[in-house]
Amino acid sequence: MMTCLAVAAVAVLGSWAKATPNDEIIDPDQESISATSYYPTFGQVPSKMVDNSGLSSHLPTGSPIPASDAAYPTHDTLLTDMYRSGKDTHPDLFFSMGGVYSIDSLHYWNFNGDNTASHPVGGDRERPVDGIQSVDIAISTSSVAGPYTTIGTYTLAEAPVRPDYTGATLSLGTNVAAKFIRFHVNTNFSPAGADQSSYFGLSELRFIGHSQPADTNLDGRVDFADLLTLAQHYGTPSGASLATGDVNGDGKIDFSDLLFLAQNYGQSLPSAASPLAAVSSVPEPAIAVLAAVAPLVVRRRRR
Repeated sequence: MMTCLAVAAVAVLGSWAKATPNDEIIDPDQESISATSYYPTFGQVPSKMVDNSGLSSHLPTGSPIPASDAAYPTHDTLLTDMYRSGKDTHPDLFFSMGGVYSIDSLHYWNFNGDNTASHPVGGDRERPVDGIQSVDIAISTSSVAGPYTTIGTYTLAEAPVRPDYTGATLSLGTNVAAKFIRFHVNTNFSPAGADQSSYFGLSELRFIGHSQPADTNLDGRVDFADLLTLAQHYGTPSGASLATGDVNGDGKIDFSDLLFLAQNYGQSLPSAASPLAAVSSVPEPAIAVLAAVAPLVVRRRRR
């Protein structure tokens, strides 16, 4: 079996085309969203930024990128479908991606509510000027506590307070590997003066990027752990997923997955704030990977 795999590898690897990863929607884990301050009245908690509430259709991780901003789902104007901080000069918002991804942009729906008709002056009026205007964005691949690397300061657009609001896409200007993302809010749209708002809000948010090809456990690299996962599920005829070793996305786990993983073996996403690294067409460990996994595949088939 090992000989067959090695011979097949030599014959096929040279012509096997490595897929270029396509960007997709990445929906942060709503159970892992946090903020340094929030406004609990009316339920405007941090998880509102990623729980699909207010959107005309859901955007889970893996969704294709809409063709334009106008093609994104609309967000309503219902105040309980949005996040809004308590009074805070500069709140921090933390997002967990559920794995390491290469991120290059995000799509956001800014704070899209207004209750000034029922609260004409002062107090806790909720207005579009509460939306986030300037924000420092930082990333971490280790934990929600950091350390973080700041990648830049970005300006968001104010929401129109209409039910047909489809949000806006913001390019980060670079590709970065991130498992956790922190927003340090600098300003909202409220002008200075006696009526200045010290609240900050955001309706919904999605990140845009991709995982490292053949990375079954989403740790940002392709190594023996991914190889072992594939070997343990080798021969699965249908219903397979990336987490079980279906690295080429055809729903089954076979020799084509093994070849694809071998080609990407040893590759990893870029470190913080560095450009995506070029990858070779056939990494040197490919044949060794196939030979190493052969005994595991044989055992799997015998069972």
